[in-house]
Amino acid sequence: MYLEKIKQGKNTYLRLVECYRDPDTHKNRKRIIKNYGNYEALLTTSPDLVKQLEDKYSGLKRKSQEQKSENFQRLVQTFAQELNNEGTGVLLNYSGLMLHDLWEGTLGMSEFFRYLKNHDESEIQFSPSKLTYYLSLLKMVEPQSHYSAYSSLCQYIGVGISELELSSVYRCLDYLYEHKDQLLSHINRQVEKEFSRDYTLLFYDTTNCYFESPIDDEQLFTRYSQTVFCEHLREEGFLLEPEQVTEFLKNNPDFTEIYEDLREEYGEAYRMRGLSKEMRFDLPIVSVALVIDSNAIPIDFMVFAGNKSEKTNMVNSIKRLKQTYNISNAVVVADSGLNSTNNMHMMLKEGFGYAMSKSILSLPKKMEDDIIDLSKYETKLDEQGKEIDFRFRVIEHTAKYVNTKEDGSKETIVIKNKMLLTFSKKRQKHDLAVLEEKYGKAVKAVASGSKLKLKDKGYSSLVSADIDTKKLIAKKIKNALVEKHRKRAGFAAVIYHDVPSKEQIDWLKNNTSGTLPDSKDVEPKIKYKELAGVYHKLVQIEECFRIMKTNFSIRPMYVRNIKRITAHVLICVISLIMLRFIQKELEKAGKQLSVNEICTGLRDAEISMTTMNNLKVFEKQTRQRLNVLTTGEVLGYKKNYTEILMENLKHTTLKYFNSEDDLRQIFKVKSLSIFEPKKKELI
Repeated sequence: MYLEKIKQGKNTYLRLVECYRDPDTHKNRKRIIKNYGNYEALLTTSPDLVKQLEDKYSGLKRKSQEQKSENFQRLVQTFAQELNNEGTGVLLNYSGLMLHDLWEGTLGMSEFFRYLKNHDESEIQFSPSKLTYYLSLLKMVEPQSHYSAYSSLCQYIGVGISELELSSVYRCLDYLYEHKDQLLSHINRQVEKEFSRDYTLLFYDTTNCYFESPIDDEQLFTRYSQTVFCEHLREEGFLLEPEQVTEFLKNNPDFTEIYEDLREEYGEAYRMRGLSKEMRFDLPIVSVALVIDSNAIPIDFMVFAGNKSEKTNMVNSIKRLKQTYNISNAVVVADSGLNSTNNMHMMLKEGFGYAMSKSILSLPKKMEDDIIDLSKYETKLDEQGKEIDFRFRVIEHTAKYVNTKEDGSKETIVIKNKMLLTFSKKRQKHDLAVLEEKYGKAVKAVASGSKLKLKDKGYSSLVSADIDTKKLIAKKIKNALVEKHRKRAGFAAVIYHDVPSKEQIDWLKNNTSGTLPDSKDVEPKIKYKELAGVYHKLVQIEECFRIMKTNFSIRPMYVRNIKRITAHVLICVISLIMLRFIQKELEKAGKQLSVNEICTGLRDAEISMTTMNNLKVFEKQTRQRLNVLTTGEVLGYKKNYTEILMENLKHTTLKYFNSEDDLRQIFKVKSLSIFEPKKKELI
């Protein structure tokens, strides 16, 4: 028990309260034992009573704390001396406590979700902030399906969840989908406060993620539609099986509209087979388009059907950037897979410039002698004015956007671009090494008459197949193509157009043919000498995809509908943003840890909780990993990444034995929430 002063209006009241733990909700509560009335009035009328109360109950509280501390120290001694191998300790991960300040303070997520709840009519029986925090944290620590995530909840301390139902995990995914735009807008505002974010340079790329499912959405939705259609026909007196629907519609076209309406109710098919970048042509996929800034921090993403073209998807992504985030007047950097005149025309019309790679092999043969003439190239200098292994030149390059009208006639708009040609001896050495490896395999394939496979994208491009057989047997080497590879090894090309002026945008909106006029008196966003370096930053977005696939296990996906697929990607994006903030904090302290090392440090943040005499003891656990070279030589133990994170994120470290109060003080949290399932949930 203790005295509590509570402010109500202009008056302060004194009361005696007692803390207790609610056996039903497992939460700390307090109850009023006695009210003493107005505190200021008591000081005037009964000062002795106030002094007696404060002496009595302040001393009681102090004695209670001293007794608790003494009991804990005695327990630690008993624990250290007498604990046998009885398996009484429960292993918990405390990474949720380590990143609590990042989630609550830096990103302000609890406050944001509180705002959403106050302005949202939907009634939810869970905390979206705590559950999203847990799911985002889990991507860095131990990525798994959402079903397994629920099973693992009891292994984490400090994520703020003490009770939860499995269905709430999936409802949270639906909730995140509904508020995706608001959530990303909020995070982007928080990023702008911490990073010097520049929206004039954006990086865009796409990847795809597969599902371990034997059928795609179109097949699934067709099966559903046919089943419902058969039930409808039974009411009309027709007895059909689903596999008979196609033939029935051919003979009874009047029912086609009914069937199509049923099919439309299931919506667009997203999980479809398409051009998988991981060669998983046997499985359905979805495409994920990601936009990041120059700090490799995501700004936005979109999910598209797996059978749609990447070049077509780019149109929707760019228009969304402009409409949702009011971003324009920026240069978009993309790889050659997105390089098309349609995309060039679209981006200029929307107010964006672009820098897109172009395959050096795709340039016409008449340009070859000019391309490989290094005497026309300028050598780049470093900051000290010394030459580096990099040469460049800029030439004119025109692109023709062709628009086909309804009557079949065509109109052409000529876009005048710049092409940056670069050369590097290091890249030349690499290109030639790769070519020789492919060439060697091609020679063996021709000599043995090997069958060319779809997955053999390497050497098969250098081989002509025997077109007289359906087995695609390797017939002969494409010597002209091999020579072309050799001559152009080390060279690369980037197509560039600066952000269009207002006059150019207006011209594109009002004209369907002609040559786009030059921009006048507009300072270029990127100087040509800087352009090659900017394009090389595109590797950052490839790293983002690698992190989400390798560290966060974004695929295979275990959710099915587009809402939960999008929410799943959103959680991975939030985790990636959190990871960038962690890296920034480490850089401030002069420390550098790789993504794998940070994830390892969070994964190894473990304590063992043992309850004895109604007190909890938290024993710090330490994992050791050998530092082994590829040669097998052991250099000792690796650094303790958990300790590095604790020292630089929390500026402290854990003691070997800790009480609940110790953990609260170290991590500056009010509650150490541990998930406790209800009895009916236990098996």
